[in-house]
Amino acid sequence: MWDIVLAAVLPVILTPMVGYLLVRLGKPVEGDSLRILVSNIGTPALVFTSLAKLSLSGSVVALYVLATFACIFCYWLISLVMLRITGLSTRTYLQPLMFGNVGNLGLPLALYAAGPAGMGFASIIFVIHSVGNFTLGQAICAGRGNLKHVMQSPNLYAAIVGLAWNFLHLPQPTWLMNTASLLGSIVVPMMLIMLGTSLAKIHVSMFKRAFLLGLFRLALGTSVGWAISTLFGFTGMAQMIMILLSASPPAVYNYLFAIIWKTEPEQVASLVVVGTLISAVWIPILLAFLVGH
Repeated sequence: MWDIVLAAVLPVILTPMVGYLLVRLGKPVEGDSLRILVSNIGTPALVFTSLAKLSLSGSVVALYVLATFACIFCYWLISLVMLRITGLSTRTYLQPLMFGNVGNLGLPLALYAAGPAGMGFASIIFVIHSVGNFTLGQAICAGRGNLKHVMQSPNLYAAIVGLAWNFLHLPQPTWLMNTASLLGSIVVPMMLIMLGTSLAKIHVSMFKRAFLLGLFRLALGTSVGWAISTLFGFTGMAQMIMILLSASPPAVYNYLFAIIWKTEPEQVASLVVVGTLISAVWIPILLAFLVGH
């Protein structure tokens, strides 16, 4: 069992260290060209191939989409209540507690834990979280969402085309799928290296608060993912992927939004870094439990 867990988790932990070390050595992997390559070309190709090859009925996909929205709603409601009780700022903390790192961390974890089939489920969660973070998440920080950015996202259209391709049983030419797979293959390693690069540049303050909120985020995600997947009747791989991605720490994008909208970015940065470090301990334990059951 631990062979499976370590094979899935260690690449996701060790690869970001490459990006971290490159920053410390003064040779960071970054730049707009790289970001565009990963976000606008590689990721849409990965989403398209994962969904086009998905061996699931339309009803199962629709159920998974609904379950993902249910998870986000539960994150919002429970986090809002907690923040109101503790007196912490909702503008600062609600978004990072709602939207986990299902991209940089979740997609690679799904790939190594469940293979290409797991990527199909993970892609559904990733696209919904991306749309949700740029609309509802940004609205929480700024008082308004960015629907224009969502409509310009190639990931949204890649998901629509991939699902349509699948449901209509359109032919999948080898040249097309190989090309898309080749472009998509850059995403996992580059996302992990870029995650390490981002974490190396973030400074931690108020460690105790970040640690407690990081624990809360992981406990919230795990329990909600488990409850919703059980409620919707998911089993096996579908349930495992939903629980694993739900247990993701706060996404790095939340820190970028905090900088843009001046919602205490140093506090959000601390939560992102500390939450990611906690997840490096928690996710292997969680995955071992899921594999064992």
